[in-house]
Amino acid sequence: MSAPTGWTGCRCRTVWPRGRRWQIGWRRRLCIAADPAYNKSSRTAGRKERPMRASLGMTAAGACLLAAGAAAQAPIKLCGVEWQPFSYVKNGKVDSGISHDVLQEAFRRMKVPVTMEAAPWERCLRGVKTGDYDAVIDNEVAAQTPRFKNVYSSYPVALCVKRGSPVKSFDWKLVQGQAVGMVRGYTYTPKILNYPNWKLEPSNDEDQLYAMLTGGHRRFVLCDVWGASLRPNVEILQPVIDRTDLSPNFSARQAALAARLDATIGDLIRDGSVERIYAKYTQRKFRDMVPAAGK
Repeated sequence: MSAPTGWTGCRCRTVWPRGRRWQIGWRRRLCIAADPAYNKSSRTAGRKERPMRASLGMTAAGACLLAAGAAAQAPIKLCGVEWQPFSYVKNGKVDSGISHDVLQEAFRRMKVPVTMEAAPWERCLRGVKTGDYDAVIDNEVAAQTPRFKNVYSSYPVALCVKRGSPVKSFDWKLVQGQAVGMVRGYTYTPKILNYPNWKLEPSNDEDQLYAMLTGGHRRFVLCDVWGASLRPNVEILQPVIDRTDLSPNFSARQAALAARLDATIGDLIRDGSVERIYAKYTQRKFRDMVPAAGK
């Protein structure tokens, strides 16, 4: 006498046969598809359900361990510098700004924890090579392998003059044979660096650059449009000379994560999230500042 085929896994109870006698101590378990008399509190039911409860308990424990493992996942570590309005630094952390908000939202959608630390730029770049950081927050896309396709920030460079200057727009004729200020160590495109008819004069930082301009020691300087917008005594000449697209720059060991992030940023661009983040920090439009983004 055996249980009917297909009844495996249904509720069971122990029964004694009728009309014939089994050897003393033998019992037969019959699966019952629907048993209204089934009593979970009985000793027999308790014995039968114990393996199932143990199995469920093991499954639940496994799920808890997996969830705990995900929760304990080490956060991705990014490094950046203060560059308003893209990154603002407080207590050693990049805690707000366009880049901060875009990356936070992208990693949130990816369900990947992230921290953003602030450090000098050279230390950020060195930290990516040594493994102390997974990526720098904004770096030149053209220098990366592979390149990000979905760009949310750019570094537009224009010619700037002291406020009140009679010069109101940019023309290459303005700078023929002129000394033009720049910041040592900043990224400039070949179009700017290779122009033969001006003399580029480096300053140590932006403060020194603009002091030379407003103090009358320079007539023209190459300026980061974002930074120059915060200087009340500086005018930005249009059109801009050139721009450099920027994106997070990951180490090679995080190439797969970088590809996921790139795709997620593309979603943020297409659903309007990046434009809304821009509106929190600047009156400039995302599509105006990064015209080729998402195309």
